[in-house]
Amino acid sequence: MYEPGEFPFPEGELPATPETTSPFPISPVGIPKEDFQKLTQIPIVLYFGDNIPSEMINNWGQDNWRIRLNEIANILEKWLKETKF
Repeated sequence: MYEPGEFPFPEGELPATPETTSPFPISPVGIPKEDFQKLTQIPIVLYFGDNIPSEMINNWGQDNWRIRLNEIANILEKWLKETKF
């Protein structure tokens, strides 16, 4: 659906594109608010490995995963605000 490492946000509520040394920066994907709310109602599993740096580094392969892991925090915060359990 949104791979590798693309994360949907409601249109008009996209976070800034994170700074990275990777030649493959991520840009949040805008989707209609109604579609985003549907995503908050279904179980979604995200798997990440280890050895992901916490700060920007020159190894763009690792930095590529750092920005994706950081983006997870942004989307989880947004999902939690939208979820109605």
